[in-house]
Amino acid sequence: CLRRLSSLAPLRARAPAHTHATRAHARAMSDEQAKAAAAAAAGDDGAPTIFDKIIAKEIPADVIYEDDKCLAFRDIAPQAPVHFLVIPKARAGLTR
Repeated sequence: CLRRLSSLAPLRARAPAHTHATRAHARAMSDEQAKAAAAAAAGDDGAPTIFDKIIAKEIPADVIYEDDKCLAFRDIAPQAPVHFLVIPKARAGLTR
């Protein structure tokens, strides 16, 4: 019986699997935050983005809503049954 309990000790010492996943997720999030901070620091160079081209109707999109402030369209590679993007039409302040 003692031998069986001692063989379980390494199992108890290991962190649960979700802890490793949580740490990996936290690292990925901090990487994304670092990338966002670097992009914000670099500023907006004014070059048209893919979203600017969609707003200008230079790139076709399945638009589901549009007003003077935003445009909503279906994602071309949806990750869920209902997946769409809503983008602002004005770029002012997006990188600050």
